[in-house]
Amino acid sequence: MYINTTQTHTCAFTRRLSALPPSFQLRMSKKVAQLTKVIYHLNSKNEDHDLDMQDLAEQYEAELELVLKDTTEKVNFFKLKLEEASDEKRVREVARGQTAYELPSFQGREADPELAKDFIACAGNMQKPLLQRVAQAGSQAL
Repeated sequence: MYINTTQTHTCAFTRRLSALPPSFQLRMSKKVAQLTKVIYHLNSKNEDHDLDMQDLAEQYEAELELVLKDTTEKVNFFKLKLEEASDEKRVREVARGQTAYELPSFQGREADPELAKDFIACAGNMQKPLLQRVAQAGSQAL
């Protein structure tokens, strides 16, 4: 057989409380009301704190995403600049290599200053458009 002990304790408490003087009952009621208000205030404060912490966590996540995005953009920008610089360096090396490769073929012939000037001017003219294309590609990539 199941006996509800909560009801028996409550009933016993109520009987004992009714046996006390009315002024004591009034003070006890006021204390209970005061403690109820304190508990309500603490629960509300705890809920507010939880909401504030959740908002703070969301702001932190948003700021972290922003920093990561900014960092990724900067890294990609510098990677592109590095590739452009290495591409420009390769173009210069190729242009120098072609010049160095083609110059010995003239060395077997009689030295003709006019022909040498034309050759150097032609090599310089070939190098300028290549460097301009590299510069244009770099400015378009930005």
